[in-house]
Amino acid sequence: MNTSPYPPDSALDHAAAAMPNSEVARMQFYHIFAETPLTLLLQTEAVGEDLSPLTFDLPSGAMILAFDSEDRLAAWAASQGQGALPYAQLPGRVLAGLIAGQSGLDLGLNFGAGSASEMVLPHDAMVWLAEMLTVAPQQQAAQITQVLPLGTAPAGVMAALLRGLSGAGGLAEGAVLGRVSYQSGAQAHVLAFFGAAPAAEAPLARAVAEALAFSGLEAAAMDVIFPPPGRTADALRAHGQPIALPEAPVLEKPALSPRAPGMDKDAPPKLR
Repeated sequence: MNTSPYPPDSALDHAAAAMPNSEVARMQFYHIFAETPLTLLLQTEAVGEDLSPLTFDLPSGAMILAFDSEDRLAAWAASQGQGALPYAQLPGRVLAGLIAGQSGLDLGLNFGAGSASEMVLPHDAMVWLAEMLTVAPQQQAAQITQVLPLGTAPAGVMAALLRGLSGAGGLAEGAVLGRVSYQSGAQAHVLAFFGAAPAAEAPLARAVAEALAFSGLEAAAMDVIFPPPGRTADALRAHGQPIALPEAPVLEKPALSPRAPGMDKDAPPKLR
């Protein structure tokens, strides 16, 4: 029974509710967790990139708390008779990496929400997630000799790709899922990106590799290619299945204050 003052309709709620159903659903939860901006409860205000999470010492070990919205943190604080509390916002993937580096530290997620995502994520789960997020695509040179009919897209792959590319807005003009044969005789599914700047190729390849790793599908394998304009690109567009990419994010005027901890990938925060 949900006693929360807000409906349990966040992406993490829905993903957590599906977790008991299958291993695929469990993998999808952790992928969504990694992409979700989380509000981490602090003991004191952040100093630069140094964070001091409020730590609870329990019989099972130390635990810190995070929420998938500021409202949920505020609701929990009110339930504890507290007013405004210091916090920092950072992506789940960054928080997982920080926790993985602290021995025995668990994460309490969405406490007081009364939803499926109210849970304790143990330290081992955060170590596993941090390791999963280090997946890197392998670069290989291969000559495409023929574009083949796609047929039926691999089950579950389309959904995994759409989740994985949710943050790829503006990195490419378009993408197509296709099937090709190589000079070696091997055949493979490919995801072709068109109009991607050279600097965007590595992030796109990593996003696809990560999406497939979290798909929970043993047969999920795919090559990422960036074909130039020409016969191969035209054939992929004709025989493949378009993948809708999100629109480029609207760039806001830079803030005068420093960025929040965890938002700058070149300056990851540190736990104190």
